[in-house]
Amino acid sequence: MLSTALPAAVAVNQLANRGDGVGFTLRVIGSAAGGSGKTEERLIVANTAGTTPTLTLDAALTFTPAVGDTYEILSGRVFLLSAGTLAAGIWKHYDIATNSYSGNLATTNLPATIGSDSSLVALSEGYVPNDLLPGAGFLGVLSATTGATSTTIVQGTASVPALLLNEYRNFQIRITEDTATPTAVGQRRRIASHTAGGSPIWTVATAWTVTPSATAKFVVENDDDKILLFTNQTSVFTYNITANSWDTSSFAAAAVAGGAGIFCEHSFGIGRDPSGNARHSFIYRIRGGAANIIDLFDLAGGATGVWSADIAYGNKGLTTFTTGTCGAHDPLANGGRYLYLSINGTQRFARFDLRNRVLEPWTYLRYPQGAALVGAKLAMSFFVDGSTKLPFLHALINTGTLLFSIAAQR
Repeated sequence: MLSTALPAAVAVNQLANRGDGVGFTLRVIGSAAGGSGKTEERLIVANTAGTTPTLTLDAALTFTPAVGDTYEILSGRVFLLSAGTLAAGIWKHYDIATNSYSGNLATTNLPATIGSDSSLVALSEGYVPNDLLPGAGFLGVLSATTGATSTTIVQGTASVPALLLNEYRNFQIRITEDTATPTAVGQRRRIASHTAGGSPIWTVATAWTVTPSATAKFVVENDDDKILLFTNQTSVFTYNITANSWDTSSFAAAAVAGGAGIFCEHSFGIGRDPSGNARHSFIYRIRGGAANIIDLFDLAGGATGVWSADIAYGNKGLTTFTTGTCGAHDPLANGGRYLYLSINGTQRFARFDLRNRVLEPWTYLRYPQGAALVGAKLAMSFFVDGSTKLPFLHALINTGTLLFSIAAQR
């Protein structure tokens, strides 16, 4: 039975169906004093009603949760930012599991006017490479060894290939198991720096509340507390979920502002490139403004990231990007490489290879889209059956209500 209340009451068995007939995933963290020190996940198959329901799981945990252990329902939230003049209620989130909206979230430090072509990038810990499962981070589950301090953890499990210096700076470490020191499990800390090699020393930005033991296990993930907003200004606006606050100091500003048709995508779905030419820390920005320019922001390139303006890429002369351009990323199929793009509200579609930096002509919509409009009009859905991963791209035409779908098989 849950003791920490959900954000809204749920109906009987509401958590046993997330919309596809399967229950939401419950993560139980044995972090209480005298607890198991383990993290385990199970599907919810039944629940009682209310804000503190009793949950029934699809399989028994290997431990009995102790009073004070914590839980997370891995349902996600949809953050919503309205366009127009900044005002109360323009920034909210929708909680999927409880089918409820938040109150008005903070807007201080946002631009005075939010453009329809603004692009949000969520640094979710659920975003992983195409060859790993959510919860495994970017490197799989790693084991610690002796030598941890209040601000470091030493990796014992060798990363193969070896890591590059600070390759995952500004990501997070999450302690997934510590049976020797149970109260250390579940801690999340942003990575300030790490050494290179197969068994790096990781330094965290904020001291551990409880220093992990030499037998702890951990994962390296996106900093789950951050959402980035890219607009027609040079600043990168960063939302801190826990603090409910915006700032423009967490990450460096671009040299040039974006324009109509701006779109940004994080290359989290690609496999790790040992050469470092393609990285999980890269965010590509289609600059827009009737230019053929793509900029690159490296989250890990410095303490506040590093911009590379107007990068070289294959087929750069293929098109410019302006009003009507928008995109959707497929992180599952084709090596997680492709960002699909509707080009300028025309009938042309292209895709950008996030690993190899090539813009490819892709498909042609036989139905005219009407007058080009700013804003996002593409989305992805997926059919997954074991190793079979089939992505579908959905496109809402620019002027009208028609929605087209296409299977993106290769």
